[in-house]
Amino acid sequence: MPEAIATSSKASVYVLFGGYWGAILLLGPTGNFIDKEWALPASAITFWCWMIIVWIISFALSGLKPKEWY
Repeated sequence: MPEAIATSSKASVYVLFGGYWGAILLLGPTGNFIDKEWALPASAITFWCWMIIVWIISFALSGLKPKEWY
């Protein structure tokens, strides 16, 4: 694997890792411990919208084809 692709792939993985765990640590407690009817559905929707953005950024950074990135 060429060095440029390996470095890009590492950045892509770091984005996935940080994006996922950052969202879980922030939105999990927010959705579960705010005593409002809308809090849990709002945090779930926000999580999935955020993950779509993270996936797009990760794919763009990877420099891989979609099947290879997946």
